[in-house]
Amino acid sequence: MLHPQRPQIDLVKMRGLAGEERRAAHRTNLKRLMIHDPAPVDALALGIQVWNASCARFVSRGFALGDSLRQVVERLACPLSAMWGQFDQVAGPGGARARLDLLRAIRPDLREAVIPGAGHWVAYEAAEAFNAALAAVLAAGPAPRTPAATAAR
Repeated sequence: MLHPQRPQIDLVKMRGLAGEERRAAHRTNLKRLMIHDPAPVDALALGIQVWNASCARFVSRGFALGDSLRQVVERLACPLSAMWGQFDQVAGPGGARARLDLLRAIRPDLREAVIPGAGHWVAYEAAEAFNAALAAVLAAGPAPRTPAATAAR
């Protein structure tokens, strides 16, 4: 399993909330789960979260706790890269480093980046660092497949 448990995070329930009370709950949940530094929880972040929540049709909690990602990664024949924010709450116990170590155990050829100071919304919270890390991963090209990576498939 790539992430056996998720830390308990006290999120504000949305059911029954409307208007400014609902927006305040979204703001609190962004700060607790998605964004490490609360300063970037601005009107744009709040608008994105409100829109995402209103359009969501998939409950990810059970999915994220299962081993489906491991099953897919084990079968991948393409190069694999992964990036996480250093303080990603969704990464589970041990954070981004533990998640990347688990991926590397399956795919020793993994290209990786951990963005310092960022949470789950790493591309939003630390856009410049994320873009630089992504550009570096893409510029490096595919990692050579090692026998262990090929055997893992």
